[in-house]
Amino acid sequence: MGRDPLSAVNCQRWMEEAGFVNVTEKKFAVPANPWARGSEQKVRGVMMMTNLLEVAQGITMNVFTKVHGWSPEEVEVFLVDIRAGLKDRKLHGYVPA
Repeated sequence: MGRDPLSAVNCQRWMEEAGFVNVTEKKFAVPANPWARGSEQKVRGVMMMTNLLEVAQGITMNVFTKVHGWSPEEVEVFLVDIRAGLKDRKLHGYVPA
């Protein structure tokens, strides 16, 4: 589709190539929903889940209709399960951030 979904992993290199010095990159694992222990991790999980729920339709619709040939209706039916999975606290996942 002409886009690199992993372009964010190049940010440090791009900053250095642009002339910035002493570039420090910190990577974090953020819970994908509020399953994790600790109030701070739960807040991060809620924020990440909200972000994922907000972008799920746009990202999925584009890829599945243009690349996989699904109809918009088929994608919407698929997204019901995706959204349910994102909200399921029994599924313990992290998103690299």
